[in-house]
Amino acid sequence: MQCNDRGAALEAAAREVLETMFFAEPLDQPPAGDAAVERICATVEVHGTCAGRFTACLAEPAARELAEVFLAGEGRPGPAAVADVVLELANMLCGSVLERLEPDALFELAPPAVGPCAHAAAPGRILALTGGTLELYLVGQAVPPASPPGD
Repeated sequence: MQCNDRGAALEAAAREVLETMFFAEPLDQPPAGDAAVERICATVEVHGTCAGRFTACLAEPAARELAEVFLAGEGRPGPAAVADVVLELANMLCGSVLERLEPDALFELAPPAVGPCAHAAAPGRILALTGGTLELYLVGQAVPPASPPGD
């Protein structure tokens, strides 16, 4: 992935998806006690000319709030429904970020999966929401074209 400012692409994509799909706007400061809450993380593996991994980690209270908005009218979502919404959020964010970074690239997204919230790298962006923070990670690089046989 060639963009020099992945952080700006992560933030722009997150703001757009949060505002259009969840009617949520990031805050200036995270709520108190955010570091101590459980998180739900969803990862999308990217294959093709861009290869890597996109992860969205969301504080559980924020995930629940977003799920309630996204599933409007379906009552209070249970843990499985909240996880499904986080998976969908990760999928939407990943596609939006990749479009910003590599608009002409060919890539395939694996289905998002919920997993542990452990990362070796610092998040590319952290956005504060009313229920806690959304941490965004993007690890990857452009894959060089394959050499023709015999080279």
